[in-house]
Amino acid sequence: MRRNAVVTSDASEDYHGDLKTLGNVVVPLSKVLENYYVGEAMLGKWHYLKELHNEKRAKKAADGSVFTYNYLEALMVFPDSLSKLVQTILTGEDGSGVSRI
Repeated sequence: MRRNAVVTSDASEDYHGDLKTLGNVVVPLSKVLENYYVGEAMLGKWHYLKELHNEKRAKKAADGSVFTYNYLEALMVFPDSLSKLVQTILTGEDGSGVSRI
């Protein structure tokens, strides 16, 4: 949304090259720097963010009233399969956040 206007469009892929999986590009564990590992403290959050969500949520509107809505988010495989296309993206804000893009 921008300036209270929503814009949508249809899109389709136009890529004709070879597809790569995570297994094609992942480096050996011996070459992965320690700061790229998800720590034990964050692992539970990653599991939660990747699981199926189907819940009621409440939010406060600008006028102060509260409204409820159904929040639905599909299940994502965790950890990502090395034989499939990748779904997890590490965001740049703090380096350890999960994006469901």
